[in-house]
Amino acid sequence: TMWLQQRLAPQAGDPQQQRLMRMMPLVFGIMFLQFPSGLVLYWLANNIITIIQQEITLHLIGERRLGGGKRGKDQKK
Repeated sequence: TMWLQQRLAPQAGDPQQQRLMRMMPLVFGIMFLQFPSGLVLYWLANNIITIIQQEITLHLIGERRLGGGKRGKDQKK
């Protein structure tokens, strides 16, 4: 899920920072092998909820930028 969140985030301009961001899911994955399973499940569930929330937000922002939705049509009358 961390890899997917990283893909949805805006890309950094600095190549060194891009390489670092590509390695972060691997580093955290290795680090989380030592954590209790309940904590890892909580982190996983939180990441999934965050991804869904981000997709919904980006979808709503995209509709507003395109001028879609009932609110825009009602205000023209």
